[in-house]
Amino acid sequence: MGKTFVSNIANLGMTSNMKGVGGGAKLKEYDPQTNAKESFLEKMENDKDLYLNRMRGNYTDPGTADYYINQGVADSQAGQCVAPPAHTTDKEFTVRDIPDVMRGKLGWPKSAELMELWFSKPAKEMTLSEKEGDSPYDSNYTDTGLFSLAWLERFERAKKGKSALVSSEVLWSDKAKLEIIDIVMRSGKKVIDNSALDIVSLHDDWQFQLARVGYDFGVVDDLYGSLGKFAFYAAIHKAYVEEIEGEKYIFVTEIAIYMKDTFDFIGSQYLGHWNEHGMGINVLGGALNSAQMEWAMPGWNYTLGIAEAFGNSEFRDYRAGFAKGGDLLLFSDKETTRVYEKIKVS
Repeated sequence: MGKTFVSNIANLGMTSNMKGVGGGAKLKEYDPQTNAKESFLEKMENDKDLYLNRMRGNYTDPGTADYYINQGVADSQAGQCVAPPAHTTDKEFTVRDIPDVMRGKLGWPKSAELMELWFSKPAKEMTLSEKEGDSPYDSNYTDTGLFSLAWLERFERAKKGKSALVSSEVLWSDKAKLEIIDIVMRSGKKVIDNSALDIVSLHDDWQFQLARVGYDFGVVDDLYGSLGKFAFYAAIHKAYVEEIEGEKYIFVTEIAIYMKDTFDFIGSQYLGHWNEHGMGINVLGGALNSAQMEWAMPGWNYTLGIAEAFGNSEFRDYRAGFAKGGDLLLFSDKETTRVYEKIKVS
């Protein structure tokens, strides 16, 4: 009779800010046809039993040599000066190993850099109000330099999202025009020039339209691993108010386009199965995300071997244990475009 196991597709990418679901894996039946395959599966079952019954170490301060002994990382991390011991099968893979896998195995340098930035910050948890933009966020946890529009436009779905935003039907929709009227009239200004504003102030006070960017089915890349789902925004950069024959008009002459997103571990989310060889996504784990539950069972396949399930909770536990790990508000640079849009106020 065939053996049933959880099969994870190797190197199949993460989710939005490591959220949501991409790729897939499933319960799979395997009917061994040769003694070699049967022997291999038997060994993997034994290894899995050992893994599931292993002692799980407590977190150790990553600033000490004992961190590598107790946590068993396969590779040294950015900012660590202690060389790890030789890797053995009883070493435990932790969240601190994920950036190395992103960079070395998956080819996601931007994703690795973003996660390392999160690890480098003193502990800070973003609130839902801050995530949704209803409350200001700490400038010490706001990054405006990691992502550029030039980098984003290397990816087809980002290019499509930006093009959708600047299309006439989106940029100058009736709703967008009403937002512009409200913003300009509340400002009390007759002439508007926001060239000197930083990107955060520009967004907070002058943003009027956005276009959300989702996933491309089956496409797993560095954009997927770092931002996942995100949005492009448009803000008023230059404009003026003029009265013509008793009617008041707003003339928008320049707009700014940029990306905004957050990198946080709010709520319950399954983030894939990881080990030093790569990662995979179990589709059942992804299905639990909609119920705010995290898949916790290890899985394995021929490429990865045994891989541990990770979720938002592991990152929150790390933050609680080390007082490190700061949720981030992210902006790209801005691109300004000359326009000419005449909007009647009343």
